[in-house]
Amino acid sequence: MRLIRIVQWSIIFAFAAIYSCSNSSICLSNQHAVQTSFMAAHVDSENDTTLNGITVHGLNNDSLLHDSASVQEMYLPMDLNRDTTEFIIQEELKVGEAIITTKDTLVFVYDKDLQYVSGDCGMTFNLILDTVIYTTNIVDSVRISYPNVNYGENLENVKIYIEP
Repeated sequence: MRLIRIVQWSIIFAFAAIYSCSNSSICLSNQHAVQTSFMAAHVDSENDTTLNGITVHGLNNDSLLHDSASVQEMYLPMDLNRDTTEFIIQEELKVGEAIITTKDTLVFVYDKDLQYVSGDCGMTFNLILDTVIYTTNIVDSVRISYPNVNYGENLENVKIYIEP
């Protein structure tokens, strides 16, 4: 009789474990990614713009995020082991027979705030953007429009202004 109870409870725990794993996708989102958009600089009103043929990768971990893509907005994942994350934006333009390569560096400086999400998801970091340091070959300027990078939010954090 005792063996039957142990088997019954084992089956119940196995189903509970399988069920909880299937719901884990709710915890996976871009909670650690800064959401950026490209805007045209030096125009009377804010206009979205697109960079064509760009490559974006992380500076320290060399992760490739975009490769020869046309991009109007980007999700840039932050390094939670540091308080800065660096990215390289590279644009290749074909002028006649020549290919001109232009690069810019974006450095995001942020604070981390540990927050409880739920029993299933546990704890995560919310980020507070402090500063964006950048070079000005492609990028004209950068503005932090919403400094909080919070779990589950889908808000634009940074506007990157480029020459149209």
